[in-house]
Amino acid sequence: AAGQIAIVRQTGEGQEVILRLIGPGEIFGGVVSWGVPTYPASARAVAESIVLQLPAAAMPQLLAAHPALAIALL
Repeated sequence: AAGQIAIVRQTGEGQEVILRLIGPGEIFGGVVSWGVPTYPASARAVAESIVLQLPAAAMPQLLAAHPALAIALL
């Protein structure tokens, strides 16, 4: 909703690599909604941020009830 989030991953040598920068209104972490038990990277605020969260367990019912949301996520 506000701020900036860095999606980061560590290399085998321990170096941190920024995979993506997330700005207000952008979606991230959605892979968990498709049955992946953990997100394959870490998220870290690089500025004061407000992040909105939808629980993964609620996603199937939410998408079934609101097909337009499913299309928007694709």
